[in-house]
Amino acid sequence: MSTTAQFPPALRLPFFLRSEPVEPALQAALDEADVRAFRLITRVKYVALGLVLVYVLVTLPIEVTVWPITGIFLVMASGAALYRLECSSQRAAWHRYAFLSLDIIVVTLAVLVPNPGFNAAGWAPQIAYRFNSSLYLFIFIALAALTYSPRFVLWAGCFSALSWGVGAAIMLMLPSSRSVLDLPSLSAATDAERLALLLDPHHVPISNITQSMTLLVIVALIVSVAVWRTRRLISRQLGAERERANLSRYFSPSMVEELARTDEPLGKVRAQEVAVLFADIKGFTGIAETATPEATIEMLREFHRRMATAVFAHNGTLDKYMGDGLMATFGTPRVTPDDAVNAIRCARAMTETIAAWNRERAGRGETRIEMGVGVHFGPVVLGDIGDERRLEFAVIGDTVNTASRVEHLTREHGIDAAVSGAAVKAAGLRNAELAGSLRRIGDSGVRGREAAVTLYTFA
Repeated sequence: MSTTAQFPPALRLPFFLRSEPVEPALQAALDEADVRAFRLITRVKYVALGLVLVYVLVTLPIEVTVWPITGIFLVMASGAALYRLECSSQRAAWHRYAFLSLDIIVVTLAVLVPNPGFNAAGWAPQIAYRFNSSLYLFIFIALAALTYSPRFVLWAGCFSALSWGVGAAIMLMLPSSRSVLDLPSLSAATDAERLALLLDPHHVPISNITQSMTLLVIVALIVSVAVWRTRRLISRQLGAERERANLSRYFSPSMVEELARTDEPLGKVRAQEVAVLFADIKGFTGIAETATPEATIEMLREFHRRMATAVFAHNGTLDKYMGDGLMATFGTPRVTPDDAVNAIRCARAMTETIAAWNRERAGRGETRIEMGVGVHFGPVVLGDIGDERRLEFAVIGDTVNTASRVEHLTREHGIDAAVSGAAVKAAGLRNAELAGSLRRIGDSGVRGREAAVTLYTFA
């Protein structure tokens, strides 16, 4: 039986406040982006407070600026403290909520508590509600919008409204305060009575206060929805970038762009003609026996990196690594007229790459690497195999087996690369010069096939 709490529909959080399931990798990326966003928030907050400071110094008499300036520097100090927490190992989600609440309270007090400069002249404390000072609280909603948390934005608006309302309630409890509640009947009051109440410096405008509170909540609600949409967009973009990065490990850059634009990139299970290439290090076991494990792994990584570069440079697909070898296909997932040409050119590039690498290794006194490359062309079956837990795009069929056997024949003939007659024929139809650069070795029997395979190598 599930232990997850089920709430009635009326009590469930709005869709933009619910926690959507996010993969750990994406959540880590979102958390990192959130920390970077908070650093931006701190800078923007200081700029905003600096502008408010300039406004205070320009518009208020110098004798009354101490009070608001004190509030500004308190908010700056809390911002610096929170920034240090956010960048430390003690970072916790509740910190920003607590400091935001503290900032709102400080601003509310700075606005509503009688300014000593004004108070000395006998100003009524209720006069603070005549200056539309609740507008300063919208700054916190705007700052919260720079995060990726709809809940944080809504908290900024709701707590601002609560703080403003609590301040009004305290103000109403002062013996000198007057409001519409003091009238026997608002509808029965004369215009003179209403005007006298409105002009009274001790008047607390309840309607204006409730209007400010309502607007704070409404604006926060709208902005939180906008932040939720932004968060979803970022999450999808991060997922797309991760998928693109995964694709780039197997496909050439041009193919990655095509796959990223297609809703069903790999298509359905199907049969098509492709070129298959196998590459393998000859005598790897002997090399591994004389080298340290670290040197062996480093050599394999370098070999795979160089070979993968050649595959991608010729629009191939890296199907899989197999220990000291690899399998690549040309024509997956999309068939092109030059698949056989690209496979043969890739085989030549691989042999040239190994030759250059051996010159580097010789200069360092390292063992020479011998490699065999085999290319074959023919029909294969493509499709996803596996179960719901793990799927793999597979290329299977006799063409794959034959390509592997062709690669093994390089050992018998003492050559670096072997290309089947089928691959040469398919390439010759598109590039006669490339086909002419190959020399025929002869026909060789292949295990598992009755017919011999005609082999070619580079002249």
